[in-house]
Amino acid sequence: MKTDNIEIIFPEMEWIADAQLKESCLKTWVAAADLGQWDKDTLCRLPFVIKELKGCPVTLVEHVRNVTRLAVGIQEQFSIAYKEYVAVERDVVIAGALLHDVGKLIEYSCTAGSYVYSEQGQFLRHPLAGAMLAERCGVPAKVVHIIATHSFEGDRSFRTPEAFIVRNADWLNFDFLSFRFPSQMNHK
Repeated sequence: MKTDNIEIIFPEMEWIADAQLKESCLKTWVAAADLGQWDKDTLCRLPFVIKELKGCPVTLVEHVRNVTRLAVGIQEQFSIAYKEYVAVERDVVIAGALLHDVGKLIEYSCTAGSYVYSEQGQFLRHPLAGAMLAERCGVPAKVVHIIATHSFEGDRSFRTPEAFIVRNADWLNFDFLSFRFPSQMNHK
């Protein structure tokens, strides 16, 4: 997949002010798409969960974009309300939100039009797969940290303020959808 496709799919990439950070985020999505053999069409149809919320039509792309917009809103509000207490790096929040589920391109696969867990995804969930790939693509450690700790795998880990924001934006999106689509599992 080409970088141009990722920029079209995720226009929020433009919000990242640091050019090097933006480039490493784009590189990570391209690498994940290539590893999982995703093209633009299959990626844009990929559900954000394949078992957890029965019948949920929300795609991974919609979910990542919603989490990013919510995380930025939280970051902006906290930066106004609590700027003298806690510093929050906007670019880190944006990059972490955009990459938090990139590992799902490794965890899932599309086989004969069905989305299933890949062979690797049966053993390695998306937070770890995504964090390892992002690190290889030059994403800074403070963003890799967000990817690795955004789900229950990070519940016993230290979280930066940026990781806290992205994790909670992600869970708010998941939990909100569970009002309409019954949860099939105890975790994402």
